[in-house]
Amino acid sequence: LNPSALPIVILHDDKEHYRVLEGNRRLAAVKLLSAPDMFKDKHKSFTSKLVKISEGWNKSIAREIQCVVFKYIDDANRWIELKHTGENKGKGVVSWDAQQTARFNSMMTKKTSVGLQIIDFLTNSCGSEIGKVLKKVSITNLERLVTDKNVQSVLGIEINDNGIVEASLLREEVKKGLLKIINDLSSGTIKVKDIYTKDNRKDYIESFNPSKDLPDDKKKADSVWDLTDSEPKDDSSQKRPPKKTPLSTDRDSLIPNNCILQIKEQKINKIYKELKSIGVDNFTNASAVLFRVFLELSIDAFNEKYVLPKRLANGKQIILRERIKAVAKYMEDKGMATKNELKGVRVIASNTDGLYSVDTFNDFVHNRHFSPISKDIKTGWDNIQIFFEKLWSNV
Repeated sequence: LNPSALPIVILHDDKEHYRVLEGNRRLAAVKLLSAPDMFKDKHKSFTSKLVKISEGWNKSIAREIQCVVFKYIDDANRWIELKHTGENKGKGVVSWDAQQTARFNSMMTKKTSVGLQIIDFLTNSCGSEIGKVLKKVSITNLERLVTDKNVQSVLGIEINDNGIVEASLLREEVKKGLLKIINDLSSGTIKVKDIYTKDNRKDYIESFNPSKDLPDDKKKADSVWDLTDSEPKDDSSQKRPPKKTPLSTDRDSLIPNNCILQIKEQKINKIYKELKSIGVDNFTNASAVLFRVFLELSIDAFNEKYVLPKRLANGKQIILRERIKAVAKYMEDKGMATKNELKGVRVIASNTDGLYSVDTFNDFVHNRHFSPISKDIKTGWDNIQIFFEKLWSNV
């Protein structure tokens, strides 16, 4: 029996027995384990199960049970009421929320849960003003999100084999996506039904504003650091060696998970999501053809918004190569993208014969004797991802 919550009794009127006021179910359980055939005539199926359970029961344990004895029933009822009627403005028992339960479990197991690591990191990074928000966050929903590999990739974090949340980006960058999640969970904007499946979580993370809610993956920290560290360590001798950066072409899909484009046009957005889902190595031709389609439809969407010419004076449609050049020039002239950011797409538009050229893209669709290579088209995407990011942030 739980020694911190003893049964409560008072002396019976016969002065020989005690009347149980609090703990009747515990007393009944002890009696049944000690004498499992007590109700055999009325509850045969239950009794047979109880007999098996009681076989390992040391009946001598139940000879005496420690209790709290009250002289007057009113005195006992005061404590019973406080136990069973909630917090009572601090006088009663306060139930633990999920965060408090997680903290107790971490104390017992000596391991801090992923959700608590995130909460403690934001508390240390943002100060007391974030405290009220964090208290409203369901740690279960938070962990459902941050343990998803796709979500981790977008947020710039990773959970190592020991269950420690690590990051290789600057602390201020890592905070962006995590704060967005925390605010959405605490406000009720996002509920469990919105993040229950992998596809739900992918759709949710895709809704983030890239410039406001997502980290800049170019802003790297000097070394990999733990979110459990309250402050970054300045002593270089304590820094771990930098994490090996995987090759960009090691991913499965054409578009990496951490590339977030907010595309309002339904068809183009569906193509974008398919290019983030299908495996390039297994579906190389499909990926290459969709890549080509996505490029042209993106250019058309930009042309339409900014009323760039699509046809020549004779009515003939301007070829894709020239439309790409026109879009790049317009974006640079209007300050939407820098010359360096447009370098990749201009190479594609200018080259007439090469791995990364419009002609090669066309061959993916029309030349039945020419096949794409998965690694090459992934590199092709990497070279112009920044172009797509700048384009769709302005469409």
